[in-house]
Amino acid sequence: MIMTPGSVWAADSGVLVARGSCCAHAGAMAMDKEMTDYLNQLQIKETSDLYVQCSTVCFSRCVMNFTARKLNDKELDCIEKCTQKFAKMNQRLTIRLFELNRDELAKQQQQQ
Repeated sequence: MIMTPGSVWAADSGVLVARGSCCAHAGAMAMDKEMTDYLNQLQIKETSDLYVQCSTVCFSRCVMNFTARKLNDKELDCIEKCTQKFAKMNQRLTIRLFELNRDELAKQQQQQ
């Protein structure tokens, strides 16, 4: 197939169909960039929210002495263990959600 710079072709039900000028392609690329930017912002927000939640929970559970300038060894150990648990939990949830999403996509593809 020969494509000219002014044409964009799309596969629709196995048939190649002309979609007009290269402006349609540029519009699709802009849409992809917008979606990528949105997903990146969403990931940053979720990471920030997780950090705030982890900090809040671990601080309230582990820090008991507000008269000292520095954390004592017991508080430091508690905070380290608490943050590690949050990290492991987040990793497990991410993996599990990925697996569920993969399984759901497989079911949808089988139904088609």
